Amino acid sequence: MFGIRGHLAKSRITDFMQVFVRNCRVAYNRAKPMDYENDAANRNMLRNEINVLIQKKQVIPTVIAGEEICANGEEQQIRMPHKHKQILARFQYAESEHYKVAMDAAMRIREQWITVSPKERVEIWMKTADLLEKEYRHRLNAAIILGQGKTCSQADEDTCALVNFLRASGTALIKLSKRKLKNFNADEIDARFKVRAMNGFVVAIGPFNMTSISAGLAALPALVGNAVVWKPSDSCLLSSYIVYQAFQKAGLLDGIISFLPTNDEYLLRCLRQSEYFVGVNFTGKTETFNTIWNLIRPCIRCFRNFPRLASACGAKNFHFVHKSADVKKVVNATIDAAFIYSGQHCTACSRLYAPQSKWAEISEAMKQELDKKNIGDPTDFSTFSSAVINDVAFRRIINYINDAEKKEENEIVYGGGYSSGIGYYVEPTVIVCKKPFDPLMTKEIFGPILSVYLYKDDDVNQTFELISKTSEYAFNGAVFARDEEVIKNSKMNLRYAASNLFINNGCRKSTNQQNLFHGTRQSGNRRGATVLDRLIRWCSPQLIETTKIKDDECKKTC
Repeated sequence: MFGIRGHLAKSRITDFMQVFVRNCRVAYNRAKPMDYENDAANRNMLRNEINVLIQKKQVIPTVIAGEEICANGEEQQIRMPHKHKQILARFQYAESEHYKVAMDAAMRIREQWITVSPKERVEIWMKTADLLEKEYRHRLNAAIILGQGKTCSQADEDTCALVNFLRASGTALIKLSKRKLKNFNADEIDARFKVRAMNGFVVAIGPFNMTSISAGLAALPALVGNAVVWKPSDSCLLSSYIVYQAFQKAGLLDGIISFLPTNDEYLLRCLRQSEYFVGVNFTGKTETFNTIWNLIRPCIRCFRNFPRLASACGAKNFHFVHKSADVKKVVNATIDAAFIYSGQHCTACSRLYAPQSKWAEISEAMKQELDKKNIGDPTDFSTFSSAVINDVAFRRIINYINDAEKKEENEIVYGGGYSSGIGYYVEPTVIVCKKPFDPLMTKEIFGPILSVYLYKDDDVNQTFELISKTSEYAFNGAVFARDEEVIKNSKMNLRYAASNLFINNGCRKSTNQQNLFHGTRQSGNRRGATVLDRLIRWCSPQLIETTKIKDDECKKTC
């Protein structure tokens, strides 16, 4: 009897979650992009913030339980990618004793945080979003421009994404907390659903390229009641610290999110010693996530919970072009996807499959459009793209270019130039590869290189198969065609080659504002596309079922 009831209870809550995730539509006020190019007032305010940050040379602390700590280790420097001789900010890595303090503080303050109602937590998130959209906006954009090398419009796109994410996650939590279970026996049973935090703390490890992602990795688990240790990328540290200050000003309880500049591997080696470690929310390199798996695996039996390891990792996104495609659409979408932010984002297009009969036309149109693009200082409002993030990235990217120049089977048809004298600049580069499994076609380069393979016009299905086999990643892909039969076949044959497949649109982002799935294979395991999916991942839902005792039964017992 108890087994049947338990099964029914489990089935009820599982059905509820599936139906709710399927039907939930989160509505909120979306942040609107700044038109810096045509709005003189906002343009001047941004320039002022840029000048302030350059002159200030911010010292970024470690923050644990609301206390700013300056470590005693070697000073680390954040330099501007486009002017790498200029220091933007300074910081020191957190030390081993700080990790223990952060873990103890997380578990202590968490007990207070879980008593704060979802509504009160959401109010903090909404206030933070308002601060970032208004009071902190130009400062945050300036930090992203200078620290991460994004243009003004790209930086503001990042800020808007964070504002929208905070509002969407807050709205989703309110809806989730108000949901009620279907009760099929209300006369005898009272069944309730509770949004419950996990019994421990989460480690959030962010990438260099997206402040919105880095902050979101920490914000989402904290919103549902978890304590979080947040480790932003060094290059993203200044913008992340500004976001952290906005959370503090909005009233976030001290210690719910600890801010720790440090090394990824060293952080995990220390934090895995706690039995209350419950998971990692990660975005970054596949190799780094594999290291995290290997660090956690030997300690599994030491933890109170099986850790949840959520990741969005590498990508080798593709554009497939059919001979029936609109060439202008192909060219514009491919340049946008391949070369915005120098291809340093997980949705960048890095491989193009084009029919031999169309390549001359595509190539010429691409050259003409790329010639119009300004690659330079990101503080210049006319800049299309700027320098790559640092010396390590610069050397990795130019090694691919240098290797391509030496091989007869590769032809650089555009770009190929680079310079590190002032900043880490690499020209948008297009390389035709005669071999479909050339490293340029298979490896994640994370830079402004577009690798092209030319297939025979009639080998469409064979090329679909080739695309699926070529890469260990499966994040985004796009198909350009006007032939309906080709489009139909692409959906079937490329079903495992991309988690987000775009037809006649570039792979960089959804123009319909849809959230993207985070890939399969080595592209990660963070499956949820909606904010709600991700919210549920970092909570431990609880069913509370109370059997009502009738008055006559109570009298008999007495």
